[in-house]
Amino acid sequence: MYTYIPIRREPSESSEMVSQILFGETYNIIDQNKKWHYIELDFDGYKGWIDNKISYLIDDQKISWLKSVNSVVANSPICIAQQQNNNDFFYILAGSNFYDLQGNSFSLFETSYHLKEPLKDNKQQEILNVIKNTAKQLLNTPYLWGGRSTFGIDCSGFVQTVFKIAGKTLPRDTYQQATVGSTINSLADTLPADIAFFENEQGKIVHTGILLSNKEIIHSSGIVHISSIDEQGIINPENKGFTHKLAVIKRMV
Repeated sequence: MYTYIPIRREPSESSEMVSQILFGETYNIIDQNKKWHYIELDFDGYKGWIDNKISYLIDDQKISWLKSVNSVVANSPICIAQQQNNNDFFYILAGSNFYDLQGNSFSLFETSYHLKEPLKDNKQQEILNVIKNTAKQLLNTPYLWGGRSTFGIDCSGFVQTVFKIAGKTLPRDTYQQATVGSTINSLADTLPADIAFFENEQGKIVHTGILLSNKEIIHSSGIVHISSIDEQGIINPENKGFTHKLAVIKRMV
């Protein structure tokens, strides 16, 4: 099993990574060549190419098993899992899926694993608090184009992963996310966990982040960090100008 699998725009190792498949996520192969599989991710419908050497094929019996057992989303930035029959361990990142989780143990088909630390219990928290607290756990994660993980994450991947942990499925790309939810007309009317979208000079949606209040936003730009915001956009702390121009605010929960 892999911590994540890169999804590329074209069937080439030199092609840009456009997204990632996190541990436990499933996909369908819709085309292939000798070295690559063209896949569609079940979680968000994202399509792209993955190296067939790291593609793991499952039969109908295993698909039925996945559907029959409970699935839990990893809600800690990094979980350490160890195979129960040896000393091998690997990292499972926020937003990944655990199957058949019982206490600190989970399984994936014939293999059983043990988590070194239990997952955080979010059941008693309001969803808005889950979103805020999860977002803050990812502070200082480096920006990575196409990233969805705590090893590197882009702006829309950050928003999508935080909301996945809170139990909400959002589209993958920024412009897609901006088409869902209900529009909030002013920062004064926002609630924590509303999502702000930003446009370039051509009016194209190019950036996004999660509001912590009507004055602060947490977003992935360079690293995941907190910035000040007003009705015009994200404020540059050095010159008091704007790094991103506010376009629209959406409420997803």
